[in-house]
Amino acid sequence: MNSLAIPANLRFTFGNKTQFFTDFGFFVEAIISANRLGSVYPTNTTSLLTFSSGENIPTFNTGANCGFGLSRQFGANTYYLKTEMKYGVLNNRFLKICLGMRLK
Repeated sequence: MNSLAIPANLRFTFGNKTQFFTDFGFFVEAIISANRLGSVYPTNTTSLLTFSSGENIPTFNTGANCGFGLSRQFGANTYYLKTEMKYGVLNNRFLKICLGMRLK
């Protein structure tokens, strides 16, 4: 486990059989263990730069997130498909796609 995030979101849902939803809010995140490793590839104005020792990432992050998706019940279970944008103030800005299932 690299990080632990605690979100505080508001969700708006509409629809009957297939429900569409959007949510937004803020999050607080503690980075437990992470380093960045990789290469920066050249462009017209830069040369190849490689680093292998890693770059320390701040251990605390906070920011905003928003997402939208849909859910549908099949039998006793509900299935989710969601896209979420997480914008950290200090680091960790990304877009993710989530698949989920609520078991009953």
